[in-house]
Amino acid sequence: MRLAFAYRDLLISRPSRDAVDRAWLALRIAGPTGHQRVVDAPVDTGSDYTVLVAELAASLGIDLRGCKSKRVWTATGQAVDVQFAEVSLTLTDDRRNELSWLATVGFAKNLKHSALVGIRGCLEYFDATFFGAERRLEIVPNAAFPGISTNAQ
Repeated sequence: MRLAFAYRDLLISRPSRDAVDRAWLALRIAGPTGHQRVVDAPVDTGSDYTVLVAELAASLGIDLRGCKSKRVWTATGQAVDVQFAEVSLTLTDDRRNELSWLATVGFAKNLKHSALVGIRGCLEYFDATFFGAERRLEIVPNAAFPGISTNAQ
């Protein structure tokens, strides 16, 4: 199954408000209690981890106390403390095809966005093709994909 996602503008600097086209995914996240949230997340192939803003943890029923933590560095050299927990992730494209899987993702304070899609927890499970001129991303589950796919057609 192949899912397609349109690019959107991503604000990259202030105060000039420069923006670049970036692939974004609507990511449905479910915690251990079944509480769910949908967030729009830019795809960052340079990010080692898929990271969610820490404030989402409580609304998903996740207690971050006692979770494994690690200090990571952003592309700009900023140190960020990340705590890791397991969630269920679901991607849905415009045709309502879905891919769902369990993943360990990071939670961090002070993110620019509600989430950032990186390698671990998400992109490691897909073969991705970026169509720059067409402003879209297509993903196909690879052999490492641990989840299920649902075809709407």
